[in-house]
Amino acid sequence: LFAVVVDGKWGILSKDGKFIIKPSYDLILFKDVIIVEKDKKYGIVGWNGDIIASPRYDYIGDFADGFAIIKMNGKYGLIDDKGKEIINPRYDDIGNCNYYQNYIGLGKKKVDHCLFTNIFKGGIAPVKVKDKWGFVDTNGNEIIKPEYDDIIDYGKDTATVILNKHQISIDISNNNAKKAD
Repeated sequence: LFAVVVDGKWGILSKDGKFIIKPSYDLILFKDVIIVEKDKKYGIVGWNGDIIASPRYDYIGDFADGFAIIKMNGKYGLIDDKGKEIINPRYDDIGNCNYYQNYIGLGKKKVDHCLFTNIFKGGIAPVKVKDKWGFVDTNGNEIIKPEYDDIIDYGKDTATVILNKHQISIDISNNNAKKAD
């Protein structure tokens, strides 16, 4: 497949020169799927040219394990590689990006979201609502209500979190949060 630009619009040609996607997009990005931009909104197109998700998102992150973070109207959600919204964009953040990255010309800055990382660890992912963190599973079910100040680490059964300036471990197995002994 080849990305082409005709009259300022992007399309995709097959190796035999036939359009798989006629030039109609402002930008095309080849990832695990094809990300398209039209009128400053992003969508997903399959390798055969079929529209998987129409361009309506402010951003679509990289796919990892079949999921990507989406952003719409300042809120984050999750989409799978078939275009199904696993979590509609309703969270202030998704993922635990407590790390810093060097940005050219800006120096070291804290990464404020996880658009480029695999957020699921042990089948769960952190979500943020109004400065409080909780967890969702890969089906989008909120298994731990956002009530923690920060997340240090997490896995399938336990998480280390900050609550009221205290670091605690919580048991998140069986969809039941409790302070671990």
